[in-house]
This record gives sequence, structure tokens and C-alpha cells, in this order.
Amino acid sequence: MTFESSGSFTASTPGVSGCNARKTGALMGNNEKTRLWDRLSPFYGAFIRRHSAGTYDAAADRIRARIRPEMSVLELACGTGQMTYLLCGSAAIWEATDISPVMIARAERIPHSEHVRFSVQDAESLPYEHASFDAVVVSNALDVFEHPSIALREIRRVLVPGGLFFSATHVLGGRRTDDRDRLVRLAKYRPHHTWTAPQLEELIRSHGFTVETAVLLPNELAPLCYLEAKR
Repeated sequence: MTFESSGSFTASTPGVSGCNARKTGALMGNNEKTRLWDRLSPFYGAFIRRHSAGTYDAAADRIRARIRPEMSVLELACGTGQMTYLLCGSAAIWEATDISPVMIARAERIPHSEHVRFSVQDAESLPYEHASFDAVVVSNALDVFEHPSIALREIRRVLVPGGLFFSATHVLGGRRTDDRDRLVRLAKYRPHHTWTAPQLEELIRSHGFTVETAVLLPNELAPLCYLEAKR
């Protein structure tokens, strides 16, 4: 692949009851993984708006073009809802999840579509049945998953045959900025993984996906590799 440059919820969640989904997520909330994101949640949304709003808009436009109104979509690592609110009105069911209960609580405060439901979930251990969703969206998160291969296996498992996987991930490249360095110092955090765009594409392909689109989106902090793949 050559890279281009450039709430209330009335529907049932696929493959799991709403009660069980939130109960499962709540049990997962009390562990080491959540502490960083709980700590970042107060300023995460403002940071993304300042440095990545245009990039998120560009990725959302591409995803929106592929989502049909009857689809059920799972979003992993939704944070405080930056991508959720751009896209949740495009599908019949939008299940927005994050490992941080505090992130989810902040996301729920913003008025949102009746099609969206929020729950606390670990992307590496999803409660949903096989083939539960028509599409899965992961924005700015694969590199922060501790075990991305486990997450990718889970994503493939919950997708229907022929289902769509949308990923937007920061990759190596771009210039260092004072704000990026400051975020790293304040959060005492670095991504678990760093890839070039071709390495990321190969990772996704190696987990049984067919990559259909690969685009590098410019970003102030680091290029965002936008991928569309099919199960």
C-alpha cells in the first residue's frame, strides 16, 4: 500500500446487555491501566482541540463516508468523546468505550445523540460476543495499548465478516514541540509502542485484516496514520 500525504439509549447493544456491559467495565476500572487516563482527563479534550482538531475532523470525514445509517459501531478508547460526537449520529448504534471511568464520565456530560451509549471497557478484554459489530473505530490509541496484538484480535473477533476497522494512530515523524514535551513530562508517560506508517499497516495486516486505505494526515504533534481495513 502506498501512503498518501495529505445518554439515553433505546437500542440494545449488540452481543451484550447494557447492564452486563457497564458492570464488566466497572470491574475493570480499578487497576493500574486507568490511573494515567483518569489523571489526564481534565485537560485531555482541550489539548486535542488545540493540537489535533483539524486532523480529527479529516479522519471523521473519511469514516463518515463509509458508515451506513443501519450500522452498529464500537468505538474503543473514546476518551472524552472527541471523535464520538463527530460520528455517533451516523450509525444506528454507537457504543463508545474507554478504560478510564473518569474519561467516560466527562464524555457523558456533553449532550449527545440518542444513538450513542457509553461504557467502561478494556480494549484487550471485550465482553461482546463474536461478530457483534459492523465497524470498529480506534482513534489515537493503538500505540498506547499495552498489548496491541491482543486488542487487534479482540477487534477482529467482535467484527462481523467483512466488517470495517478504522484506525487513526500517531506514527514516527513530525517535529518535536514544546507542548508535546510538556505533556510527556506532566503525564510521566510515553506511548507503549512507536511505529512507522508501513510498520503499522503491516501489524494490522498480520492480524487478518485487509488494508484498503492508508493515508498520512498532518498533525502538529506527529503524523496521524489513518487506515481503513476489512475483516
